[in-house]
Amino acid sequence: MPQLDGIETCRRMRERHSVPILFLSAKSEELDKLEGLEVGGDDYMTKPFSNMELISKVKALIRRYRVYDSGSANRTNKDESIETDGLKLFTNRNKVEFNDNEIKLTGKEYEILKLLMKNPDRIYTIEMIYEMVWDEAFTYNAKNTVMVHIKNLRNKLIKACGDACIHTEWGRGYRFER
Repeated sequence: MPQLDGIETCRRMRERHSVPILFLSAKSEELDKLEGLEVGGDDYMTKPFSNMELISKVKALIRRYRVYDSGSANRTNKDESIETDGLKLFTNRNKVEFNDNEIKLTGKEYEILKLLMKNPDRIYTIEMIYEMVWDEAFTYNAKNTVMVHIKNLRNKLIKACGDACIHTEWGRGYRFER
Protein backbone atom coordinates (compact mmCIF):
# COMPACT_ATOMS: atom_id res chain seq x y z
CA MET A 1 0.00 0.00 0.00
CA PRO A 2 1.63 3.26 -1.11
CA GLN A 3 0.57 5.74 1.63
CA LEU A 4 -0.22 3.67 4.75
CA ASP A 5 0.48 0.10 5.74
CA GLY A 6 -2.35 -2.29 6.60
CA ILE A 7 -1.84 -1.94 10.35
CA GLU A 8 -2.22 1.84 10.34
CA THR A 9 -5.14 1.65 7.90
CA CYS A 10 -6.91 -0.82 10.20
CA ARG A 11 -6.18 1.33 13.25
CA ARG A 12 -7.69 4.41 11.57
CA MET A 13 -10.72 2.50 10.31
CA ARG A 14 -11.45 1.18 13.81
CA GLU A 15 -11.59 4.75 15.13
CA ARG A 16 -14.74 5.37 13.10
CA HIS A 17 -16.17 2.10 11.81
CA SER A 18 -17.03 -1.42 12.90
CA VAL A 19 -16.88 -3.06 9.47
CA PRO A 20 -15.25 -6.49 9.07
CA ILE A 21 -11.52 -6.37 8.35
CA LEU A 22 -9.67 -9.34 6.85
CA PHE A 23 -5.90 -9.03 6.52
CA LEU A 24 -4.39 -10.64 3.39
CA SER A 25 -0.65 -10.55 3.73
CA ALA A 26 2.61 -12.18 2.75
CA LYS A 27 3.79 -11.60 6.33
CA SER A 28 3.34 -14.98 8.00
CA GLU A 29 5.18 -14.56 11.30
CA GLU A 30 3.07 -15.03 14.41
CA LEU A 31 3.87 -11.49 15.61
CA ASP A 32 2.60 -10.03 12.33
CA LYS A 33 -0.67 -11.91 12.71
CA LEU A 34 -1.05 -10.90 16.35
CA GLU A 35 -0.40 -7.25 15.51
CA GLY A 36 -3.07 -7.34 12.80
CA LEU A 37 -5.61 -8.82 15.21
CA GLU A 38 -4.62 -6.50 18.08
CA VAL A 39 -5.27 -3.34 16.06
CA GLY A 40 -8.76 -4.54 15.20
CA GLY A 41 -8.57 -7.05 12.38
CA ASP A 42 -11.23 -9.75 12.50
CA ASP A 43 -9.18 -12.37 10.68
CA TYR A 44 -5.76 -12.77 9.06
CA MET A 45 -4.79 -14.89 6.05
CA THR A 46 -1.27 -15.35 4.71
CA LYS A 47 -0.27 -15.83 1.10
CA PRO A 48 -0.54 -18.21 -0.58
CA PHE A 49 -4.14 -19.06 0.25
CA SER A 50 -6.88 -20.90 -1.55
CA ASN A 51 -9.67 -18.97 -3.24
CA MET A 52 -12.24 -21.21 -1.59
CA GLU A 53 -10.92 -20.42 1.89
CA LEU A 54 -10.88 -16.69 1.10
CA ILE A 55 -14.46 -16.77 -0.19
CA SER A 56 -15.60 -18.76 2.83
CA LYS A 57 -14.00 -16.33 5.29
CA VAL A 58 -15.39 -13.28 3.51
CA LYS A 59 -18.89 -14.79 3.52
CA ALA A 60 -18.62 -15.57 7.24
CA LEU A 61 -17.44 -12.03 8.05
CA ILE A 62 -20.25 -10.48 5.99
CA ARG A 63 -22.85 -12.78 7.56
CA ARG A 64 -21.79 -11.83 11.09
CA TYR A 65 -21.54 -8.15 10.17
CA ARG A 66 -25.11 -8.15 8.91
CA VAL A 67 -26.33 -9.79 12.10
CA TYR A 68 -24.47 -7.48 14.51
CA ASP A 69 -24.26 -4.22 12.58
CA SER A 70 -26.35 -1.41 14.01
CA GLY A 71 -27.79 -0.72 10.54
CA SER A 72 -28.82 -4.33 9.98
CA ALA A 73 -32.13 -5.08 8.31
CA ASN A 74 -32.69 -7.72 11.01
CA ARG A 75 -32.74 -5.04 13.71
CA THR A 76 -36.00 -4.60 15.53
CA ASN A 77 -37.33 -1.31 16.85
CA LYS A 78 -36.97 -2.55 20.40
CA ASP A 79 -33.48 -1.89 21.74
CA GLU A 80 -32.83 -5.13 23.62
CA SER A 81 -29.82 -5.28 25.90
CA ILE A 82 -28.00 -7.20 28.59
CA GLU A 83 -26.99 -5.00 31.50
CA THR A 84 -25.04 -5.53 34.68
CA ASP A 85 -23.61 -2.87 37.02
CA GLY A 86 -23.60 -0.13 34.39
CA LEU A 87 -22.18 -2.32 31.59
CA LYS A 88 -24.78 -2.53 28.84
CA LEU A 89 -24.53 -4.65 25.68
CA PHE A 90 -27.16 -4.01 23.01
CA THR A 91 -28.00 -7.45 21.61
CA ASN A 92 -29.31 -6.37 18.22
CA ARG A 93 -26.53 -3.96 17.29
CA ASN A 94 -22.79 -3.78 17.75
CA LYS A 95 -22.78 -1.42 20.71
CA VAL A 96 -21.56 -1.61 24.29
CA GLU A 97 -21.77 1.14 26.91
CA PHE A 98 -20.62 1.68 30.45
CA ASN A 99 -22.63 4.31 32.33
CA ASP A 100 -23.90 5.67 28.98
CA ASN A 101 -20.37 6.03 27.55
CA GLU A 102 -19.77 3.90 24.44
CA ILE A 103 -16.95 1.34 24.48
CA LYS A 104 -15.56 0.88 20.96
CA LEU A 105 -15.16 -2.84 20.22
CA THR A 106 -14.28 -4.76 17.09
CA GLY A 107 -16.88 -7.15 15.73
CA LYS A 108 -15.14 -10.17 17.26
CA GLU A 109 -14.71 -8.49 20.64
CA TYR A 110 -18.41 -7.63 20.64
CA GLU A 111 -19.39 -11.19 19.74
CA ILE A 112 -17.17 -12.67 22.46
CA LEU A 113 -18.56 -10.30 25.10
CA LYS A 114 -22.12 -11.00 23.96
CA LEU A 115 -21.55 -14.76 24.19
CA LEU A 116 -20.08 -14.49 27.68
CA MET A 117 -22.66 -11.99 28.99
CA LYS A 118 -25.60 -14.08 27.79
CA ASN A 119 -24.54 -16.86 30.17
CA PRO A 120 -22.70 -15.27 33.09
CA ASP A 121 -20.59 -17.63 35.18
CA ARG A 122 -20.67 -20.31 32.48
CA ILE A 123 -17.18 -21.39 31.51
CA TYR A 124 -16.41 -21.38 27.79
CA THR A 125 -13.32 -23.15 26.49
CA ILE A 126 -11.18 -21.46 23.83
CA GLU A 127 -12.47 -24.05 21.36
CA MET A 128 -16.10 -23.25 22.19
CA ILE A 129 -15.53 -19.50 21.86
CA TYR A 130 -13.78 -19.90 18.51
CA GLU A 131 -16.43 -22.17 17.04
CA MET A 132 -19.34 -20.05 18.29
CA VAL A 133 -17.89 -16.63 17.39
CA TRP A 134 -15.96 -17.42 14.21
CA ASP A 135 -18.51 -20.04 13.09
CA GLU A 136 -15.70 -22.35 11.97
CA ALA A 137 -14.20 -25.60 13.19
CA PHE A 138 -11.45 -25.03 15.76
CA THR A 139 -7.84 -25.62 14.77
CA TYR A 140 -4.88 -25.40 17.11
CA ASN A 141 -3.67 -22.23 15.36
CA ALA A 142 -6.93 -20.50 16.36
CA LYS A 143 -6.00 -20.63 20.05
CA ASN A 144 -3.85 -17.49 19.85
CA THR A 145 -6.54 -15.67 17.89
CA VAL A 146 -9.06 -16.13 20.69
CA MET A 147 -6.52 -15.24 23.38
CA VAL A 148 -5.53 -12.00 21.60
CA HIS A 149 -9.16 -10.92 21.18
CA ILE A 150 -9.90 -11.67 24.86
CA LYS A 151 -6.79 -9.71 25.91
CA ASN A 152 -7.85 -6.70 23.83
CA LEU A 153 -11.42 -6.92 25.10
CA ARG A 154 -10.24 -7.05 28.71
CA ASN A 155 -8.02 -4.01 28.19
CA LYS A 156 -10.89 -2.00 26.73
CA LEU A 157 -13.23 -3.01 29.56
CA ILE A 158 -10.63 -2.13 32.21
CA LYS A 159 -10.04 1.27 30.57
CA ALA A 160 -13.79 1.99 30.37
CA CYS A 161 -15.14 0.59 33.62
CA GLY A 162 -12.17 -0.43 35.74
CA ASP A 163 -12.99 -4.15 35.60
CA ALA A 164 -12.31 -6.67 32.86
CA CYS A 165 -15.32 -8.81 33.89
CA ILE A 166 -13.85 -11.73 31.95
CA HIS A 167 -12.19 -14.20 34.26
CA THR A 168 -9.83 -17.01 33.35
CA GLU A 169 -10.53 -20.42 34.79
CA TRP A 170 -7.08 -21.93 34.43
CA GLY A 171 -7.08 -25.09 32.37
CA ARG A 172 -10.80 -24.70 31.63
CA GLY A 173 -11.59 -21.46 29.81
CA TYR A 174 -13.22 -18.05 30.33
CA ARG A 175 -16.36 -16.78 32.04
CA PHE A 176 -18.12 -13.45 32.53
CA GLU A 177 -18.63 -12.13 36.04
CA ARG A 178 -19.52 -8.59 37.08
